[in-house]
Amino acid sequence: MSTCHDLCPVPSPVLGGLKIAGLAVILADFEEISVATLGMAFSVLEHAEQSSAVGRWQCVADLWTPEEILEELRSVEDATRTAFVLDVSAICHFDMLLHGDRYGGPG
Repeated sequence: MSTCHDLCPVPSPVLGGLKIAGLAVILADFEEISVATLGMAFSVLEHAEQSSAVGRWQCVADLWTPEEILEELRSVEDATRTAFVLDVSAICHFDMLLHGDRYGGPG
């Protein structure tokens, strides 16, 4: 009888130069980082449509296309060398663009 562990082995902490620490993926010596997906862009757009009455989300819902959202996410990944791993991180990025850091930072 096989167990879940037999079917889905635990990933190695180091996979071909890719170090994994929790949910953070640290990529070194790569020319292009692109983890953002069109699915993430649609999640941002869906959140914008559902939250259009809150803050400035209406402008994202009305003015941004999924392709433009994806382009923004990928440009941030390239500039910061940090990948968007979860949809919520992409949504949070747009929230920061729209509303700044509500907890004391610039914006």
